[in-house]
Amino acid sequence: MNENGKPVTKAKSFANVAVSATPDAIRQFAEAYASLQQKALVRVTRTDLNDISA
Repeated sequence: MNENGKPVTKAKSFANVAVSATPDAIRQFAEAYASLQQKALVRVTRTDLNDISA
Protein backbone atom coordinates (compact mmCIF):
# COMPACT_ATOMS: atom_id res chain seq x y z
CA MET A 1 0.00 0.00 0.00
CA ASN A 2 1.17 3.49 -0.74
CA GLU A 3 0.84 6.51 1.51
CA ASN A 4 -2.74 7.04 0.24
CA GLY A 5 -3.78 3.48 1.13
CA LYS A 6 -3.92 2.30 -2.48
CA PRO A 7 -2.33 -1.01 -3.52
CA VAL A 8 0.98 -0.81 -5.35
CA THR A 9 1.26 -3.01 -8.44
CA LYS A 10 4.12 -3.74 -10.82
CA ALA A 11 3.92 -4.68 -14.49
CA LYS A 12 6.05 -7.23 -16.32
CA SER A 13 6.02 -7.67 -20.08
CA PHE A 14 7.45 -10.33 -22.36
CA ALA A 15 8.31 -9.78 -26.02
CA ASN A 16 8.34 -12.29 -28.87
CA VAL A 17 5.62 -14.55 -27.48
CA ALA A 18 4.67 -17.09 -30.14
CA VAL A 19 1.60 -16.11 -32.13
CA SER A 20 0.41 -19.69 -31.68
CA ALA A 21 0.47 -19.41 -27.87
CA THR A 22 -3.02 -20.01 -26.55
CA PRO A 23 -4.59 -17.89 -23.81
CA ASP A 24 -4.47 -20.95 -21.51
CA ALA A 25 -0.75 -21.45 -22.17
CA ILE A 26 -0.04 -17.79 -21.47
CA ARG A 27 -2.05 -17.94 -18.25
CA GLN A 28 -0.18 -21.10 -17.14
CA PHE A 29 3.15 -19.39 -17.79
CA ALA A 30 2.04 -16.28 -15.89
CA GLU A 31 0.93 -18.35 -12.90
CA ALA A 32 4.21 -20.30 -12.88
CA TYR A 33 6.22 -17.08 -13.15
CA ALA A 34 4.17 -15.43 -10.40
CA SER A 35 4.79 -18.38 -8.09
CA LEU A 36 8.47 -17.37 -8.10
CA GLN A 37 7.62 -13.82 -6.99
CA GLN A 38 6.59 -12.40 -3.64
CA LYS A 39 3.72 -10.36 -5.10
CA ALA A 40 0.40 -11.88 -6.13
CA LEU A 41 -0.66 -12.17 -9.76
CA VAL A 42 -3.38 -9.60 -10.44
CA ARG A 43 -3.94 -9.62 -14.20
CA VAL A 44 -2.66 -11.20 -17.41
CA THR A 45 -3.15 -9.40 -20.72
CA ARG A 46 -2.05 -10.12 -24.26
CA THR A 47 -1.39 -7.39 -26.81
CA ASP A 48 -0.83 -8.40 -30.43
CA LEU A 49 0.67 -5.91 -32.88
CA ASN A 50 0.23 -6.31 -36.62
CA ASP A 51 1.80 -4.28 -39.40
CA ILE A 52 -0.68 -3.47 -42.13
CA SER A 53 0.78 -2.02 -45.28
CA ALA A 54 -1.26 0.32 -47.43
